[in-house]
Amino acid sequence: MPSKREITKRLREDPGALSTYFALIEVAMARGTTTYGALAERIGLPRRGPHMARELGRLLELISLYETQHARPLLSVVVFSTTDKKPGRGFFALARDLGLLAEDEDEDAFYRHQLGAVYHTWS
Repeated sequence: MPSKREITKRLREDPGALSTYFALIEVAMARGTTTYGALAERIGLPRRGPHMARELGRLLELISLYETQHARPLLSVVVFSTTDKKPGRGFFALARDLGLLAEDEDEDAFYRHQLGAVYHTWS
């Protein structure tokens, strides 16, 4: 895993990451959620497609690493898929990679807990 300093530098130097980070904080402060498509559109990406998925995934992973290194819950939990109304597979895979979600742990319970923790942190 990249160092705290490297993650911070990458976040600060990437305009897309910063605008995504601030957008997620705004959503969390309002105790809301957003969709991947709406977030993508808000930060200037196409609303759907492989480029959007790849770029948004990269940005959300960077933000999640940053939040984890600062002992905060995964801010990216406020972003949902329109089909199943919960974060995508990448969210749960990263949570497992970071040791936050056990292989046998219930994903629904995990994301509900993370969402509550994000709201508590930012509102």
